[in-house]
Amino acid sequence: MAEPPVASSPAAARLAFKLIEDGFGPVARDVIATLIEHGTQQYGELLRASALSAAQLRHALLVLVQHNCVNCYLKEEPPTMRGPGPSYFLYEAALPNILQILRVPRFLTHMFDEHGNDAAWMVFSLIEHGRLRWDQLAQAVREHVAGDGNEAEAEHADPDKLRNLFRSLVMERYIERVPACTLPPPPQQVHPNARKKKAAPKPGSEEETELLRGQQEAGVRQEYQQVRFSIPVELMGIGQGSAEAGASVKPAGKRKRTKEPITGGAEEPAKKRGRRKAGEAPLGCAEGRQQDEATTAGAATEVVLWRANYDEFNRRFRNDTIIRLLKDKFSATTAQAVEGMLLANARYEQTAQPAETVMLSVNDVSGALQRKHGNEGVPENVAGVLRHLSEDGLMFLDSCGSGPGGEQFKLHMPKVLQFARLHDLQAAIRNKFGPHAIRIWRLLLLNGQMEQKQVAELAMVPKEEAREALYAMLQAGYLTLQDVPRTNDRAPSRTFYTWRASSHVTIARMANDLYRAAGNLHERLAHEVAKPKPNSKRTDALEASLLELDTQLCLFSDV
Repeated sequence: MAEPPVASSPAAARLAFKLIEDGFGPVARDVIATLIEHGTQQYGELLRASALSAAQLRHALLVLVQHNCVNCYLKEEPPTMRGPGPSYFLYEAALPNILQILRVPRFLTHMFDEHGNDAAWMVFSLIEHGRLRWDQLAQAVREHVAGDGNEAEAEHADPDKLRNLFRSLVMERYIERVPACTLPPPPQQVHPNARKKKAAPKPGSEEETELLRGQQEAGVRQEYQQVRFSIPVELMGIGQGSAEAGASVKPAGKRKRTKEPITGGAEEPAKKRGRRKAGEAPLGCAEGRQQDEATTAGAATEVVLWRANYDEFNRRFRNDTIIRLLKDKFSATTAQAVEGMLLANARYEQTAQPAETVMLSVNDVSGALQRKHGNEGVPENVAGVLRHLSEDGLMFLDSCGSGPGGEQFKLHMPKVLQFARLHDLQAAIRNKFGPHAIRIWRLLLLNGQMEQKQVAELAMVPKEEAREALYAMLQAGYLTLQDVPRTNDRAPSRTFYTWRASSHVTIARMANDLYRAAGNLHERLAHEVAKPKPNSKRTDALEASLLELDTQLCLFSDV
């Protein structure tokens, strides 16, 4: 099964440009546009391609990295005969993070409903400032509460209460450490059709050296995953002084390849394996300057920066979509059992787009439901419900035999989401092109390539209406047309044409259309707000439409 569509369509890029320009200005938009057009860039390459002055580029990069709109990596080239290879920083546009700006109201509403007002202000402060230290975050929350008219409450806010709330949000993965700017860049993703089986590299060859280097970089990235949600010592105890806590923390001047916490993008490599240009010292890492100042002052504790974890919010929204679909398709009991699987699998997920859950036993599912809903939220026969779902032809669930906790099952989340996408996609085709079009699209999806005459006959649609529906969907990108010539001259009279429908191509086109619609709504909303006397009813309707459209974007895109 193919992977879900990636948020890299032209409409998504144009929407990202608008969001960046509205939030940070035209210079930041030019930087993002250059990174999206040219891909990952060094500072010098970005300076030449963007046609900006050095001061403009530096300030824009600092702001964009601070707000998690640009990722910064340290690339270390392999050593040569002359000595260690050079190292330099790479900058990459974080397009998924930029598109999350549309989803901020949903994030805050979810956080308010689940943890209350203080938690919503805490997440809002992190989104507003990008990344903060704990003391900065606590101060920002107190300022927001005071700005709400609760000066007395803000002045006498219990620090231990805020600290406990912060710890709970980190443990639930709503807040994460900022990755260090010295992490190696992620490996390049190769399309499944372009992947080739390679023999094991010979000992001492360049292929083996490259393989070992890739494994070493993967280990460094895994170190961040191990400490991504770890809480520093000074935040673990209530009422402990910072000096006492700092005495038990090792200095962060050197980065060891161990399980020690990695600073939130604020540390430098222990050994500089090459020359760096003057403009390429960790430029985008605004937090790096804070660590430099702290080191100069003789501070011993590490600087940990925190940010909102968008993946966790999207993971919760994804789970709600799966549960709602299974409740409508099967029953409320089935949805409860699958909810238990998703709750039990949460601790093993590191991304919002996993391929499947781990093998989970019936006891794991029942225990997860009991911890969240109590005894009343556990179905009577969890094993029977899951077994019945595993026998369904949709193959959402696999039975993996018995284990210590009873029968074991594995849920294929992409299959469930793909079914949900197809359900919404067919409704969109029916509304856009008519009932005959959805019948034709289903026919082509099930039977593969077909000629126009065959389509009209099997779909029981008049030839004229079939031709109109086919070419309308072709123009919109929902169908593809292939010409098969009978002769070498490719004359139209001696060529027959076949139609084809692909679910993945159509879903990607649907995602692009949704991004285009979101961009139009966002532009119209900005136009209405900019008026001297905005129409509140109209702006409220546009905001509601944008939020409703984002609900579909959550399903049809991978951000």
